[in-house]
Amino acid sequence: MVWVVVWVVLVAGTLTGAFFLGRDLLRRGGRVMAALEEANEVVATLEAKVAELDAQRPELEPYAPDVATARARREELRAVREDRVRRRQERHLATIESWRQLTR
Repeated sequence: MVWVVVWVVLVAGTLTGAFFLGRDLLRRGGRVMAALEEANEVVATLEAKVAELDAQRPELEPYAPDVATARARREELRAVREDRVRRRQERHLATIESWRQLTR
């Protein structure tokens, strides 16, 4: 008779635990679905904004119409790159000099 009571208590406890676990999972699932819906709305808003900005961007020709224009563009880009390198080197030297002054 004692074993019957033990088994009834064990089964009742298991069913109670399963009920609370299932309820918790359903609630968490609902919260996840709500978060996914909100994320979907944000993605849709971002897609609309990207499409709007993409429509405003001027369309550039991928290739220059003639050799002279291509060479001029290449020289312009080279000058920009060289200026960037020069400024980076100046910052580098200024940083090294400031470190040297700290260690004197």
